[in-house]
Amino acid sequence: MESSHGHFKDALDQALRLRGSRDFASVDDYLTFLHQLAERRNDARQQRFGEERAVLGPLPPQRRPTCTAAFVTVPSDSVIRVKRNA
Repeated sequence: MESSHGHFKDALDQALRLRGSRDFASVDDYLTFLHQLAERRNDARQQRFGEERAVLGPLPPQRRPTCTAAFVTVPSDSVIRVKRNA
């Protein structure tokens, strides 16, 4: 998510530079500019998203358990690992 946000910020900076000004007549004009930029970026992804959605199967009828709870005491200077994640 952070990567996508950073790419959007870079694209926004480039679009504002191409526009030649960072000044807008109103907040609504700025929001319209942002929405148009987001739509242009998302349009490029719609075809791939449609292809992926076409091959997705149905969700399972019940949610699968994601993890089990474990309560342990850990010192503040410790590193714990859960399924190879530190």
